[in-house]
Amino acid sequence: MKYFFSSYFDKLKQYKFFLLAIVILSFILYGNSLKNQYNIDDYIVTGIDTTVQKGIKAIPDIFTSIYHDNGKIKFGYRPIVKSTFAIEYQFFGNSPFISHFINLLIYCFTGIFLFFLLRKILWKYNALFWFTIVFLFIAHPIHTEVVNSLKNREELISFLAGLFSLYRFFKYSETGRIKYFIFGLVWFVFAYLTKQSVLTFIAIIPLSIYFFTNSSFKKILIITGALILVGYLVASIPSYFLPVNSSDQFYLENPLFFTHGRLHRFPTAMVSILFYLKLLFYPHPLLYYYGFNMIPVVGYTNGWFIFSFVIHIALLIFAIFKIKEKNILSFAIFYYLLAISMFSNIYVPVTGIIAERLVYSASLGFCIIIAWIIFKLLNIELEISLITAKARNKLIIVLIVILIPYSIKIVDRNTNWENDMTLAENDMPYLENSAKANGVYATQLLFKLLSIKDPQELKQVLDLSEKHYKKSLELCPDYPSSQNNLGYLYLMYYNDYKKAIPYFQKAIELNPKYPEAYFYNGLALEKMLKFEEAVACYKKTIEISPNYIDAISKLANWSFRNNNFDEAIRMNQRIMKINPTLDLPYINIGNYYLMRKDTTSAISYWEIAFQKNPDNYLMQNNLSGYFKERGNLEKSAYYSNSNK
Repeated sequence: MKYFFSSYFDKLKQYKFFLLAIVILSFILYGNSLKNQYNIDDYIVTGIDTTVQKGIKAIPDIFTSIYHDNGKIKFGYRPIVKSTFAIEYQFFGNSPFISHFINLLIYCFTGIFLFFLLRKILWKYNALFWFTIVFLFIAHPIHTEVVNSLKNREELISFLAGLFSLYRFFKYSETGRIKYFIFGLVWFVFAYLTKQSVLTFIAIIPLSIYFFTNSSFKKILIITGALILVGYLVASIPSYFLPVNSSDQFYLENPLFFTHGRLHRFPTAMVSILFYLKLLFYPHPLLYYYGFNMIPVVGYTNGWFIFSFVIHIALLIFAIFKIKEKNILSFAIFYYLLAISMFSNIYVPVTGIIAERLVYSASLGFCIIIAWIIFKLLNIELEISLITAKARNKLIIVLIVILIPYSIKIVDRNTNWENDMTLAENDMPYLENSAKANGVYATQLLFKLLSIKDPQELKQVLDLSEKHYKKSLELCPDYPSSQNNLGYLYLMYYNDYKKAIPYFQKAIELNPKYPEAYFYNGLALEKMLKFEEAVACYKKTIEISPNYIDAISKLANWSFRNNNFDEAIRMNQRIMKINPTLDLPYINIGNYYLMRKDTTSAISYWEIAFQKNPDNYLMQNNLSGYFKERGNLEKSAYYSNSNK
């Protein structure tokens, strides 16, 4: 043990300048991300999630439940990453700063570990070559999504654990010691339980061992077989205790969901992976979402398909041709193609068609190729132990030239990720053809309306939201969310109930299990005094989503109006069980008692409601006025001064 730590610290001292540069570079590039708030999809894993809010106690539930279940969409099994957020919540509560800081630390540590991994597998090459690869990896702007999006901590951890697994299998190939073999499998399982994208390491690990060790074919075959077996088991076992995934796929997410067979998907898939290459070479613009119609569906005669096919076939042929030589470019190409294959849309369509986070692992292969090209252009031999000061200075200059535009792009992009609104607003000029992005931006504008008091600004934002919902539906009329939300806009802000209803009905037609559409359709019908039809909609809402509180409240009030007092009380008690912190059911019951001329009972329920929500100014004024009329000036003053 003493030798182990001594050896470890000797390595740190030997490469301290490289490691210090990696740490400094990471924090310079992403330091301004620490002030960002929660963003798109972060609610799935942060302390906002009710399971995560249980803290460490939630971990058993996390390991025996599906990754995301909002009542409408259920998908995934990623207990490791969600557990990290539960642990984080236990000690820090809801703290975007801590969450972003942890993401940055993981990214920084990935750079450090990657340096040591490259030292292990590229031991023939100069340390500056390892550093150049890591430098390019850490500094590449395409990684801004995985660092800034807290939900994508899964990509950070899964890739890092995949590297740990690779490192352990290298140790096994060198020593033959079974403990390294077991550790390799354990880290692979850990990576898989974080994100399934690590499955590509089933091929990447044996490939790496072939290229950079003298291991026998038998040993490589054993490793491959073990990874396949463990991969199959870890993928299969959760299906025995988890509910079936139920995520409806829509054309706007990826039209390839609705094509039949890989041959029909192949041309568009090739265009999508060409787009990844484009982003790696020229990372602008970077966008939080793509989807339909950012990457159009194409056929075999499309020029971009032909171009992509030629490039990738050429790369593959070169890699195969050089495989016997164990050429590093051959390895880098194979690595890139394997890592991106899972997200190429060839095997299965990818939600959103492409995403920057999905090229995170594959970008390492790209960085190896670029580092090799830089060394060749500067006439620096890869395999020499000492590089002249002149050559080293040239390399530093080249890296600085690359870093300047990269760092400007990253620091600026970090500010775009500050919150939902800044991201949607900044990306919108580049996403005019994305149906979903238009809908997302329009929804963010609706949220913005809640904080606007100036009537002129209110109208401008409202008009802009309407414009983008209409653009979303122009691009994809079969988009249930935009249909529903545009109806909501007409209902809640224009009070045009008649105009709103067709949008709700279209949303229901497109997605018969859309509780919000049923609820707001019912609300519009109620405003039009069509009570029976409204009640039918509220009942359908609860049938789809049993815990839909607003619909339960509406039905409770309807029961009271129809002289079914006991049913009204029972339904409000149901709301209390669903959300014990909510003031709504106590307000409702208080109102019922008031209308039955039982003021004392009404006030007792309203007081409980006020305890649940002291920010309810209407309730505060009512209670203050009531006690003032009764001569209880002490209580009147209490409620009058509660929020002063």
